[in-house]
This record gives sequence, C-alpha cells and structure tokens, in this order.
Amino acid sequence: MRKCIHPDRITGVVADVADSEYPAINIMDFIPSNPYRSTGRTGTLTLSVAGGANHLGLCGLNASTVTVTVKDSDQNIVFQQTFSLSGIDNLYKFFTGRATMQDTLGLEYPYQSSAHTIIINLDSGNDSIAVECGVAQAGPPFIFRAPMRMKLGFKDYSIKDKYDSGGKYYLKRNIVFSFSASLRLDVQYELFVFAKDLVKEIGELSKFWWVTDTENKNYFIFAGFDGLPGGNVDNRYSFMNITLLEEV
Repeated sequence: MRKCIHPDRITGVVADVADSEYPAINIMDFIPSNPYRSTGRTGTLTLSVAGGANHLGLCGLNASTVTVTVKDSDQNIVFQQTFSLSGIDNLYKFFTGRATMQDTLGLEYPYQSSAHTIIINLDSGNDSIAVECGVAQAGPPFIFRAPMRMKLGFKDYSIKDKYDSGGKYYLKRNIVFSFSASLRLDVQYELFVFAKDLVKEIGELSKFWWVTDTENKNYFIFAGFDGLPGGNVDNRYSFMNITLLEEV
C-alpha cells in the first residue's frame, strides 16, 4: 500500500449527453454498479474540482479509450493524455465477469492550488455499446511514509449451496480482490494522522488506492476497509491490521 486519493475535491459534474436513468451525478455516489451512462458510443464528463488536487481515479469503465484533459483556473491546458484500456484478459473475466482488468484508471497531474476543470472523453469503441463510468474521485494523495506490501486474496460473492446428495450448487457472481497487511505506524508522527485524517473521516467508504502485493506487483483499485483497522500500540510503533476489499 502506497497511497490513496483523499479527500475528494470534486464539487460538481456535467455530461454532454446522458441516459436519463444513469445521470452524470452517479459518479459521485461511491457505487460503481450505478454508473453514468451515455446514450451512445462516446460521452464527455466535465468535473469541477476545488483547489488542492493532483490525482484522479476512475472505475467502472467500459471504455476502450479515455482522454483526460486538465485545465487550470484560467482554462489553460496543464495536462492531456489518451489512455488505451482495450484488451481482453480471460482469467480476470472468469473471476469478475468483466471484459478487461483495465476498468479502472488512476493518474497524477500537475498540482492545482486553485479550482480547476477535468474533462474526461470516453469512447467504448463499439457503436452498439453505450459508454459508462462508475465512480470518479479527484484530490490529493494520502501517502503512507513507509509503503508496504499487502497479501493478495479474493472474496467470492457467488451463491453457493450443497445438495443432500453431496453435490454443489454454484451460481457465479463477482469475485473481487482483497488485500491485507499489518501496517507499522510511528506513534508520534503517523498513527494519529492515519486515525484522524483517514479512518475517522471515511470509515468503510471506498477510495482509490495504489497497492503493491508481496510479489511486488502493483494494483490500482477502488476499495474500502473490510472492517476498520485495529491492532497494538507500544511506546514507538502501532501495528494496525488492515484489509481492503475491492468494490465493483
């Protein structure tokens, strides 16, 4: 675990076109399965962001390409890049039911001390697929001074039962990532910042996290605490047990 986006500085969002049942405001509700949806292949979201931000996270994407443009308070372009999210990963599709691992996007842009605008151009790459975005958050990073590697696991939301005959019933549903670790925090400098500025503010609400596992592989996920952190405190360090559970 290296950092997460907190606090969220997005103050408003508008779309150039939207399905009336899936408006642009849905990207601010923390629920990836209740997305913004365009009426066609392309859609543009314009985010109003308060000052003090330089990170953007998106999830619940079905786009093949995403172009992000950041404009400062004078409407000068300070960042612009197109990201390709296409490509099928069959193993991930088996576990999640989604076509690609790349349904999330995290990026860093030049720090903006005043209000600014982020324009997100989405393209599903298929005229028959209306493009979607589940959640967006923009803000500063909450950085962990001593990055740690987390143990990777899974949680299965499938419906399971056993027949009297001994057979197994299994109705496939989402299988999501979980990451767990014991986080060492310096009592004097880190513990109460972590408790006051992160845990007590967000509870189990999901945030965008940059995570490194024990094999040194990097993940960008939209996840929340699976139960609040807890642990032991001595004179110098606190060891907090943490589990993050991906939200889809």
